Amino acid sequence: MIQNGAKQHSSTAIEMNLVESAFPVGGETQRLDRACIVAAWAVATLWLLYLTPDAAYFVTDSDGGFFIDGAYHLRRTGEQPQIHFLSSYGPLSFYLRSLSQGLLGDRLMAEVGLAVIGYGAAFSALFAAARVGSGSRYVAALVLASAMLCLPRYYKFFVVLVPAAMLLVAYGHVNRPRPLTAAVLGACVAVAFLFRHDFGV
Repeated sequence: MIQNGAKQHSSTAIEMNLVESAFPVGGETQRLDRACIVAAWAVATLWLLYLTPDAAYFVTDSDGGFFIDGAYHLRRTGEQPQIHFLSSYGPLSFYLRSLSQGLLGDRLMAEVGLAVIGYGAAFSALFAAARVGSGSRYVAALVLASAMLCLPRYYKFFVVLVPAAMLLVAYGHVNRPRPLTAAVLGACVAVAFLFRHDFGV
């Protein structure tokens, strides 16, 4: 759990740095934006914990159950997704769950922990991107609330995370074009492809 907390803190810190790049403003405004991003992360995390389904959901949902079983199989046998077993999802969907299972054990808490971390980072990035794009914290809060009410399936955090991260980096690149931000944009497309092939196209 300590390692999961460190990951959440790290992802939030990255998003704050991207906001600074995307929306260069004064110190007081920047501090307030940082506080708002932390608040968005906290609200999203509590919302995800509230919406956590029962155990039956994870084992009866076709995709969710396959993620858990595929990650378990990967850890136990070393067989690789798309090589030894086929899926419409990319290998990163299984590697992250395999890592989560290794950290939290072979229990559903590993899936819940990954979803909470993933959606926490996703909604923080979405709030930051909406804040930068609209110039208004109120609009960003409205976008965040709308996205939270239209939550995808519990395990599909990448559906929100990757586009939100790309949008935030794109704003930063428009304001301050740099090779680094261009490379990060390309990396986001690659990560989307590794989560699901048609998602990165």
